[in-house]
Amino acid sequence: MFTGGFSNAEDTEITLGDVNGDVLQAVVDYCYTGSIEIREDNVETLLSTACLMLLHEVVEACSRFLAHQLHPSNCLGIAVFAEHQSCTSLLQEANAYTSQHFMQVIQNQEFLQLNVEQMESLLSSDDLNVPSEEHIFQALMSWIQHHPPVRRQHIGRLLGLVKLPLLSPAFLADQIETVIDGNL
Repeated sequence: MFTGGFSNAEDTEITLGDVNGDVLQAVVDYCYTGSIEIREDNVETLLSTACLMLLHEVVEACSRFLAHQLHPSNCLGIAVFAEHQSCTSLLQEANAYTSQHFMQVIQNQEFLQLNVEQMESLLSSDDLNVPSEEHIFQALMSWIQHHPPVRRQHIGRLLGLVKLPLLSPAFLADQIETVIDGNL
């Protein structure tokens, strides 16, 4: 910023909008010492700041830290955060974790909070670890039932991602009866 061709090259002060002062201090200390303390309470802010300042080593260290924190209750949120920060390696790890632990992930609040695009992306995965396609169908129905007035309109689009031929005829008949009875 100070030596390049940026419009603010003549400025003597640069305002860093949403940068936490303590985290900025830690980043500056890292530049001088080569070490930084990554903790649960600072990792996201630290990662965002490191991305802003193009400190790839700190970004990777924060990504590894978050990857070790993956759990069925937070993997979807970590994936969204990684995507916003353009941390592809962390995003891939979070998505792989989500696929591997899908049955536990769908039991958590984060799953119900997904928007339709995120749900579509999740259901598009061929790597979901489930005992049967019925679990994917039921997870989708749970998601829709969490906010029916808004989500019902997406049933057709999202059902297209469920491998319906893998569902048993008895299961499908039971689900159709549920819809007819107005329980969806």
